[in-house]
Amino acid sequence: GHFEDNGLPVLLPADEDIERAENLLSNAGLTDNEFAVLAPGSVWKSKRWPVASFRELRRQLEDNFALPVVTIGGGMDRDICSQVVSRPERDFSGRLSPLGSAAVLKNARLLVSGDTAPAHIGTAMGTRQIIIFGSTTPRFGFAPPVAEAGFVQTRLWCRPCSDHGRNFCPNFGRYTCLTNITPEHVIEAARDWL
Repeated sequence: GHFEDNGLPVLLPADEDIERAENLLSNAGLTDNEFAVLAPGSVWKSKRWPVASFRELRRQLEDNFALPVVTIGGGMDRDICSQVVSRPERDFSGRLSPLGSAAVLKNARLLVSGDTAPAHIGTAMGTRQIIIFGSTTPRFGFAPPVAEAGFVQTRLWCRPCSDHGRNFCPNFGRYTCLTNITPEHVIEAARDWL
């Protein structure tokens, strides 16, 4: 990869990454730009939007917008991702390298992710995306400064509580910064791209 003149990163997937991504998409019955990608995992619990919320978002995208959904993530995200997808062949978690995920994102109409690695990969690939900020905030400088990115977050007295994320919630373990965000909030933020 490299950086553009505007300072944004660009990733260049290798031929084998592109081929692997194309095979997974083909096996899932998906074509260019006619699918959304959800990335529900994170190493930090305070950056993980609830699985039930991702599952409901997936249902709304597929049922109300006729937009099939795939999931991406590392091997440690398999359990979460498998609970989100409607069909097992649409769960790509643990089956792609980061550059393979980049190849999938290059062809996606939309990415929805927490403030995690897939959001940064999506930026490098020019993918339209909605980033869900829980314990962190775009003000810390990790949010992409591009028109293709929208942010969903809640205003709470306790956030931000971390600059990178954490595995506990200082607000009595409630994770209100994430549970107060609904699938409808995400749909509204992405409406122009659906």
